[in-house]
Amino acid sequence: MTEADQSAAQGPQPGSFFGVPKYSTQRRFVPDNQNAALGVTPLTGTQIQVPTTRLDQLDIVSLVKVYTQLNGTWTEAMGETLVQSPFFPANTVQAVTFKLQAAYNTFNLTGPLASIIQAYRPAWSYTNQVVKPDAFASTNGTNPMTPGTAFSAVFGIDIPFAMKFDEYFDLNAQGDPTRKLNDAWVSPMYMAAQARVVVPTITLAPQLSFNDGLGSPVTRATADTDSTFVGDTSNVSLYRDAWWTSNSQAGNPPQYPWLYTRDYFTQPTQGQNQVSTLIQNTGVSVGQVLSLFGFVWNPEANDGLGGVVPFADIESFELITGGSLINRHYSPQALTDKMRAAYGSAIVDNQPDGTFVFDFALSEDGTYFSNAEAINTYLVNGVSLNIKFIQGSQPGSSATVYLGVEALKLATS
Repeated sequence: MTEADQSAAQGPQPGSFFGVPKYSTQRRFVPDNQNAALGVTPLTGTQIQVPTTRLDQLDIVSLVKVYTQLNGTWTEAMGETLVQSPFFPANTVQAVTFKLQAAYNTFNLTGPLASIIQAYRPAWSYTNQVVKPDAFASTNGTNPMTPGTAFSAVFGIDIPFAMKFDEYFDLNAQGDPTRKLNDAWVSPMYMAAQARVVVPTITLAPQLSFNDGLGSPVTRATADTDSTFVGDTSNVSLYRDAWWTSNSQAGNPPQYPWLYTRDYFTQPTQGQNQVSTLIQNTGVSVGQVLSLFGFVWNPEANDGLGGVVPFADIESFELITGGSLINRHYSPQALTDKMRAAYGSAIVDNQPDGTFVFDFALSEDGTYFSNAEAINTYLVNGVSLNIKFIQGSQPGSSATVYLGVEALKLATS
């Protein structure tokens, strides 16, 4: 019996009819039953958890959308000035975590980092995102608040469980490619079949802080004890973008041993002229690194209110592999040129000056998304991002690199 005859005798293979009219499972977009309407009130100087509960154990999920309407009013005291964070309104949300694997987080980012990657890697319609970005992915003063006037932070946050690859190389644990596929979803979560118990954590930031433009959307000088924030009843709702679970495995999305993740590191600069952030194989979402993104935060900038270290204070960025090999070296001018060519204004104009992205998944001409050039940290050691500051312009010892990592992680459970 030939291989073709054996395959025919076995019947359709799992995923073989996915996307085929009549036989494939179909898309659906619905509220998450227990998380469809979550009431919460933002507070002045205290973080607060959105009262989420377990996600529905239904469907094959590619994306969760977190929709917010966070309401409140900032009021300046006489003679005082409130300062809007460069990441406003994204950092009205302090952090979001979704853990679908025992070994690592599927999604674990601060509000600012989640805003950055959503700007250049939105879940829906990249073209439209560049033309008219979501408020969450558009910071840098593009959506200002007015003291004394009620403000609503209305935006959607992407929580992707999977991404669609135009070109996908399925690797084994040793990094050997076993097959090449086109138009592959890697890899949607089967919430029902695996009875996943997932309770997301969504933390709202203190909405008015003293000298902390990173941890709060609005900050004030230490001497200003009279300016206020008054939170109003607000709403958070979760929707899932998913497929029905088909009775036939042939009609369901195929599964791969690699799962899509977004996570982050921090690295203190310690006042040095150069800081090196090691991308190592730990519980953080390394594996096949698709992109790196982030910024350097200097709490001492702006008279102690804090700020992103601008490109004018940075001499170069270097991506090192193998401990010493310079994989990529960019001046700020070259990196800005690269980002503008790839993403239009999404990063360069709509995120704070000093925001950087190293993208290994989007092709040079911006036409397809692939893991062909992802850096596999299971195989390549000594992967690090070096940021060299201009002599005399390096930030103080309290400055920190916030480095997001978009990766495919080898499934362990």
